This record gives sequence, structure tokens and C-alpha cells, in this order.
Amino acid sequence: MAEHGGQQASGDGERGYALWQLAGELGISWKLIGRHLGYSEAKLENLLLDYPSHAHERAYHMLLRWKKNASAAPSMLVEQLRGALQKAERGDLVASVTDITVQNSDEPLRDVSLGSNSSFDKVTFCGKLKKFVRLKMSKLPLVPWMTTGCINVDQVFTNVQLLISIMNAYFPMKIPLKSHNAIFTDLTEEGDYCGTRILMRGRTGSGKTTLLTKYAYDWSTDKSEALLHGVPVVLVLPMRKLDHRSNLGQAVLEHMLPNENRITAPVIEQFCEDHPDEVVVLFDGYDEFKGKGLDQEDCGNIVRILRGEWLTECRVVVTTRPARVADFEADYESYRHLEITGFTPKDIEDYVHKVFRGKNKPLGDRLLVYLEENQLNELASIPLMLTAFCQLTKWTDGKDFAELNTISKLFDRLIECMFIHDASKMAKKKSSSGVIVTPIVLGSLQQESLVLELGKVALEGFFGDAEEELIFSEEDFSRCSHRFQVIEQGLRVGLLSRDGESSMQPQNYEDLGMDGQRPSTKRDISFVLKSIQEKCAGRYLAHLLECGEEERFTTYLQKVDNDQRVLDYTNILIFASADNKKAARRILSHVIDILRDTQGQNISQYLRGKLHFEHCQKTQRLIETCLQLNFESKGKGRFNDLFNSLFGDSCCVRLVGISSYMAKALGYLFAYSCQRQSCQESISRSSLEDGRHTLSLRSLQLICIKLESSTQFREFLNCYPGTEEAISSFMGNSVKPESQGDLVTIRKKLQTSEQSIPSYLGNRPDLTFAAVVPIWQEVSKQQLQDFSLGFVLSGLKECALEEVVLNGVNAEPKYWVALFKMIQDGVFVQMTKMTLSLNDLTSDQTSQLAAVLVATPNLKYLKLAGNELGEGFVRNLPHLPQLENVILDKSKMSSKAMVEFTKNLEQYPCLKKLDLRRNENTDDEVIHSVCDTLGDGKTWKELRLSLYKVSEAGLDHFQGSMGLAEALTHVNLVHSPIPDKVIQYCAKALASLPRLEDLRISGIPSTSQEGSLCTQQTVKDFTTEMYNLQHLRFLSFLYTKMFSRDFITMLNSCRDHPSLKTFRFSRPYLPSGEDVEEACKEAEKEFLQLWV
Repeated sequence: MAEHGGQQASGDGERGYALWQLAGELGISWKLIGRHLGYSEAKLENLLLDYPSHAHERAYHMLLRWKKNASAAPSMLVEQLRGALQKAERGDLVASVTDITVQNSDEPLRDVSLGSNSSFDKVTFCGKLKKFVRLKMSKLPLVPWMTTGCINVDQVFTNVQLLISIMNAYFPMKIPLKSHNAIFTDLTEEGDYCGTRILMRGRTGSGKTTLLTKYAYDWSTDKSEALLHGVPVVLVLPMRKLDHRSNLGQAVLEHMLPNENRITAPVIEQFCEDHPDEVVVLFDGYDEFKGKGLDQEDCGNIVRILRGEWLTECRVVVTTRPARVADFEADYESYRHLEITGFTPKDIEDYVHKVFRGKNKPLGDRLLVYLEENQLNELASIPLMLTAFCQLTKWTDGKDFAELNTISKLFDRLIECMFIHDASKMAKKKSSSGVIVTPIVLGSLQQESLVLELGKVALEGFFGDAEEELIFSEEDFSRCSHRFQVIEQGLRVGLLSRDGESSMQPQNYEDLGMDGQRPSTKRDISFVLKSIQEKCAGRYLAHLLECGEEERFTTYLQKVDNDQRVLDYTNILIFASADNKKAARRILSHVIDILRDTQGQNISQYLRGKLHFEHCQKTQRLIETCLQLNFESKGKGRFNDLFNSLFGDSCCVRLVGISSYMAKALGYLFAYSCQRQSCQESISRSSLEDGRHTLSLRSLQLICIKLESSTQFREFLNCYPGTEEAISSFMGNSVKPESQGDLVTIRKKLQTSEQSIPSYLGNRPDLTFAAVVPIWQEVSKQQLQDFSLGFVLSGLKECALEEVVLNGVNAEPKYWVALFKMIQDGVFVQMTKMTLSLNDLTSDQTSQLAAVLVATPNLKYLKLAGNELGEGFVRNLPHLPQLENVILDKSKMSSKAMVEFTKNLEQYPCLKKLDLRRNENTDDEVIHSVCDTLGDGKTWKELRLSLYKVSEAGLDHFQGSMGLAEALTHVNLVHSPIPDKVIQYCAKALASLPRLEDLRISGIPSTSQEGSLCTQQTVKDFTTEMYNLQHLRFLSFLYTKMFSRDFITMLNSCRDHPSLKTFRFSRPYLPSGEDVEEACKEAEKEFLQLWV
């Protein structure tokens, strides 16, 4: 009796085993024998693809399929097979072809090479898998471009941040997991199907492979804290080596058990089917999967696993870049979606300090400052990229940072250092061994030409196909002049890396061993960093224009054919622009044309502050890309005409949350704006000849919104229209009563995480908390440390701006002094609008500002909200005859200062809007002073006041004076401890305000719940008078209490009002009762807005 794979064979099994033995003897003649058995070339190639490294298995399946599909008699089959052997000159095997029969068609085909599950040695199988992981997956290179110096994964792994997304509003709520080992369990319930299938997204280099390697290695070493501790079988498969026809069992043999002869692919798959709870499959790098998409009909079982059609009870983890998540759309809900964000700012700091210790700590500190000032923290959040920054710092001792003020200069220096390091390494090797080593120059390849040769492959990888390619074969380098030398030198210098299993990393040309051989089609070569590939691609794109290949340059550039591709390939465009001014103009012109075609309306609305928050981030990134292209190329004003077409009639640049790098780019644009009279005189004669134009921008708006306080949140709502409505809509429609328990769990999880939830959010009800938190998270993610205002001011000296907005911008005192000096010197003499809001300016600083405003005689709009204003500010504020709008809310003004200020309002005869909200010292004296000026306020349109300390007597006085300003269209009477009385007295004054369009009344959140309810008479009086306001469009009662019947009366009156569009009321203050709930449900469809 013969044995194979632990199974005794008899009967049909003996005949099958004989076939297995024969297959093992075919060797390289298998294909020729297959042809004589009637196989087509296509079918032979498919066998080769299915079993690329297992010749025995391949030959066996060839014979098995031939035997299954044959229709001849058994004796004829024997003769046919013997004839094929003879024709293939394998007569030595003819004698071994004996009792071969065809199985009955009703009998399932049984592969005797499988072994049987009953005798399958699971312990041996698991042991071999663990051995592979320990030997092949335990080491990672310390520096990506060094082939030596690999260290254990435990030493380099840093806990990357995992976020679980719970779809919510129009942003997912992101909840940090307890640890990287909680991906299956955190925030899941028993029996939760999604907990068994994980789709983990992350940018290139964010740590996806490292994380899966960590999981596998911890499992192989039986660590008790391992994610997969106690799991018998863990299968780790790199998807770059698979395609849509690949099958699990064969993939495991080829990748994890390459020398295994006893265990077969079907045995592995059968075990997984029979014991799904004992198997975890880790698929690394779906974005490198050669099978494009998951919708193929002719596919292997790996695609079926990903589609959730096979091994549905096995735990599966898939990693991918975000761009390929859409492939899972059809099965989106069956996956748990996680995001690897890379290093957090704290992780970056910890990593740098880990690398630069002791006497080298100042180097690390210098690197951290450089990363922050040059908008590189996002790049540095990618672990591989941060490693590169650290290595560059070591090579240069951090001395070059002052010169590396652009991203392109940074990568130029990085690549230069890699060449220098390689030359030094080779010299040391030669010196120590006495052996002649191939010099750095090989086949006339210099540093520049090597980058260009690599650029051919890099650029084609990005633009040569519908899907970008990051993994290459030797054959892909055939477009290079010296293919093998380019590969060898790229690997040696460290610009390229090669799959560790492909062969050892070559140190010289001879090590490649390719003389006389065809280049391999196996994809196992990549650029060491995606950014390096982008750098080479950008350099080659610019080179095409330099060497006269304009048609090829245009062809590649036109591959960037929509706004998303502009963002995807920003780095390539930046690197090309930095290398060639002509290329820069062509690229910037092309990008702006795309933006005008695809985002023209959004850009226009964004610059006017009218674009919905949902679209703002992308629009700003596109504008910033244009500023980057100008800055990196050092255009010196030659592209101003292009920016004029981008910003159009708005003549405004508006940016939110910029970095110091973007501040430099903006300052550079303004420095060459050619707007000052002296500049215009000089360019009129000569500079226009070299392509410089005057920049038409007249407005600069820089906004740094933080959401750490309720004031900042309100300011955020002012900046982003539509957000308030989206929150309200979510609360009303998205959360069903039965799911509100989940919100409690989520809230508790968030509040106990490392995310610091502001108190104004933490105190809100569960519904409003869930509605607002996703937006807070999104804004917080965009927040950067305060940029240096000095970078922008240096450029503004050359401008003639009419509007300056610095909202939420904090700066060192010296920069405020510089700004005030510029105002005093007449730099802003044409200015009509000025906003300095939430800047933490002291009373002394605002006093200095007031004094220099005498140099702005055309000023019409002045907003100093959120800064400290004292009596010095009031004294120094000059006569401004054209001033129309004054906004001084949240300015900590004393009652005396407000009284003095309102007494001086006669200095502003054109005043239309006065806003003194959120000043907690507003009392009866202030109200009396305001009332005294109302008689002179014939031009007033808007009056906004907080009533923190205003008594009922003050309200009575105010009600009697409101009729003196009958032109008022907007009135805010907010933050009153007695809002029911405000409504009562306001009702009496409505008749004297016939033009009123917007009325807002509110209590104080901390005290209103304790206050009294509006009386039935008050509601009746108000609704009666309200009906006569024919222009009223917006009415708001916040933090105000009413009886159920009166609230319903209010709703009915609002519904019947001829012009009212919106009535806003606080959701937490709604009266209880089913009748109120029903009335609100109907009213929300028409006009009611329930606020948080």
C-alpha cells in the first residue's frame, strides 16, 4: 500500500496515487506533454498562473483535468498518454502508465494528493506557519534605504492610532480604540458580524504592513497580550502577489510554505471551511492587488472571501489605501471600517526624541520645529516618512533646515544625501576589504540622469494606466536607457527597494545575474517612499519640456483631468514646477482651468464665505495647491494673471486653518503682487516684459477656528453656512429612539478616551452631543498650531488691500506691533473693512490699535470681537466718518467703557450696525446710554445686545425707546436671566419696528432652566403683534420656557405668518407631551428649527 500526505490509497485512490507519482516525474517536459494531450497554450498558461512555484502540483492537476474531461475508453486513455510521453521524448515513463481509468461522471472528482482532514496534522501545520512568520516577518529595516541593520518588529513598532468610524451626520464619528489589539472587540456586541471582518484604511506608509506584521509576529511568539493569542491558524498574504484568479490554499503554499510538499492547497482550504473559528486571514495591501475590483465573475476564492461569499465565519482583516475602499461598496456594511491615521503629533514627538537622545536632543528639537513651520507634520505622520526626516537630520546635523524652506528643496537635499551616503559606504567597503567595488558612476549614469531614468518608470506608474502603479517589474524598466544598471544603482543608493523574497538586495551589477536573461515580469520593485517616486516623476515631467518633448509633456499633464486628480498628484506637479519655470506656468494654468471648470461656483462661494462646510475642506485644498505651485516654483509675480482668473470678481483670498508653510506661500504671493504705487511705476517700464502682472486681490481673510469654547463654536457656525441646519436635521431625522442607547455607549467611550471633549459639548444631551461631535472632530483634525503671522506681514507691505480679516489668529506681540506700524504708515490707507477677532489681544494692544486707525479714513467695517477692550480703546478711537458697522462682542468691556463708547457714537454718523453681545457687564446703565443714542440712530439697521445684568426696569426703559430707531431690521436681545420678560416687553415694542426682519431673544443656558415660563398673556400679545410685521423672516427663542398649549399657539402663529421662514427654539426646552411632539414633527417639515 502506498502512502501520500498521511493517507493510505486503495482502489481509485491507488490509481490516483499512480497519477500523482507520474506527475512528479514530468519535470520541465510537462508543457510539451500537455500540448500532445490537447491542451491549448492559454490553458497551459492558466495552469502556470495557478501553480507558479509548485511544478509537481501543476503537472498533477494537468493530468487530473485531462482525465476528468476525457470521453475515450480507459484503454484508449492509456495509449493516448503513452503516445504523448513518446512524442515529448519521455519514453522512460511509458512503462509506468498502467491502470488509469476514468471516474464515473456522477462520482465527485477526488484529489488523492489532498490527504484527509481526519489525519491532517494541525499542530505541524500551525508550527510551520509560525516558523515562517518568526523567520521571515520578524525583521524590518531600521532605515528604508539600508539593506542591513534590520531589527525586530517589536523595536520599531509604534502604536499607530486606530479610529473606528460610526456613520453619523455627514461625517463619521471617530472613536479611538482602546489599543491596536482591540480591533475585533472594542464597541462590538456578542454575535456582531461586522466584528469578524475588518477593512483597515490608511495612506501609503501609514503603518498598515507594520501593524499586520506586528499581529502575526506576536501570534507566532505566543505572546499572551497578542491580538491573535490562542488562534491556531493565522494566514498572512501580501495581496501584491495575488490576482483575481488566486485561491487561498495555493497562495498560502506559495507565500508561507514555499518548500512544503506534503500539505496541499485543497487540504488548507478544507480545514478553513471545517474550522472557521480557528482561522484568521490577514490580507495586506489590497490597493496593490492586481485584480482590479471585486466584481469579476471568473475569479478565485480569495475574491469570494473579500466579497463575503466564502469563509464568512472566519475573521478577516484587509488593509488598503483609501482610494480602493470603494471596491467594497457592495459589501460595505458587512465590514468594520477602521482607519490608521499614522502618528499623532505626540507620536511624532516621542519618535523623534527616541531617535535623538542625550547630546543629540537639540537635533531632534530642531527637526520638530522644522516640521511644524513647513507644513510637514502631515507627511511626518507617515512612519516611513518620519524615518526619512530623522535620517536626513543625522546626515546633515540639521544644518540645512534654514535653506530647506520648500518641499522640493527638502527632497532635493534628501536624494543628494542618499547619493553621498552611498558613495561614502562604498568607499569604506573598498578601504576595509581591498576589493574593487563598482563605483557610484556606472555606465555614465550620474545622479541627475539616474533620477531622470527612474522618473520615466515613476511617471508611467502614476499616469500610464487607469490605476496608478506603485509596484514594478524588471520589465517595466525597459523604457530606461540602461535598464539593469538603473535597477542596480537605484537599489544600491536606496531610491528603490525590492521584495525581500525576490533575491538578496544586490550590491553591484553582477549580483543581479541577468546577463543574457529576459527581464522578469514579477512585480517586486518599488520606490522606497511614494514621495520619492513622486519626486522622480515630477523631475522627469519637467525634463520633457526642457528637452523639447512638448507633446509628451502635454499628454501626461492632461492625465490630470479633474479636481480630485489635482489633489492626488499635487506632489508630482509641485516637483515639476520647482524644476522648470515654463513647466510651472503650464501646470498652474492647467490646474486653474480645471478648477474653474469643475469648482468655479464652489470657489466663488467659498471666497465669499457662503459655501457649505461639507465642501469647504476640498475647495481650500485646491486653492492651497495653486499657492504651493507658485511658491515652490518661485514665480516672482509671473503667474499673477493666472491667480486673477482664479479669484475672479471676488478679488479675495480666504483660507481657514493654515500652516506656517502656507503662510509663507501666501506671503510670497503678496510680496510679488506689484500693487504698491512704487512697484507699479517700476514694472510699467520693464517688468511687464518678463511676464509679471499686478495681482488684483484686494481682500485677505485668514481664519483659525478652534472649537474649544461655545463662543468659538458660534463663530464657526457664522463662518460655515448650512452647518447649523445639518445638525438640526440630523437630530430630527437620523436617530431613532431604539438606537439612542447606542449613543450613550458611544458618548461614554469618547469621554473616557484621550480626546479632550470641550465642556460645552460634554454638557449637552446625547442627541445633540452625537450631532455636534463629528463636526468638532473634523474641525479639530484640520487645526494646526498657530502659524507665524510674520510670514504674511512681510508680503503685505507690497499690497494695497481694502479688507483684512484675521479671525482667531494668534501671534507674538512683535507681529502685532509690526501690523499696527504698517497701519500707521499708511500701508492700509485704502482699507474699508478690518476684522481682528478672537486674537487674545490685551487692552493695551487694542488701545494702540485704536490710535493708529486714524490712518484708515475710509474704514466702514470694524470688528474686534473676542479681544479685550478697555477705556483706553474708547478714548483713542478716532472720528471715522464713513464707519457703518461696529462689532465689539465678547470684548470684556466694563460697564463704564460701554457707556462712554455709546456716548461717542455721534462720531460715526453713518453707523448702521452696533453689536455689543457677550459683554457680561451690560447693565441698566449701558441700556440707558444706548436708549439715549437711539434718537440719533436714524440710520441704524441692526442692534445686537446681551442683557446679562439688565433688570425689568431696564427692559421697560428700552421698550419705550425702541420706536426712536424705526429703521431697525435686525434686533438681538440675548443672554437675559429673565427671557420671559424680554419677550413680554418686546411684544409692546413690535408695533414701532415695522421693518423688522430678524428677531432673536434668548436666556442664559446655565440659569434659564430655573427661570419662569412665559405667561399665556405674553405669548398672546407677542403673536398678535408679530403678525403685523410684514417683513419678519427669522424668529428665535433660545433657552426660554413655555407651557405646552402656549408653545403650540406659537407654532400655529408662525405657520400662519405671511413672511416668516424660520422659527428656532431650543430642543432641551421643549415642553413635554405627545401633542408637542406631534406638532414639532409637522412644523419641522415647514419652518421649525430645533437647536442644540
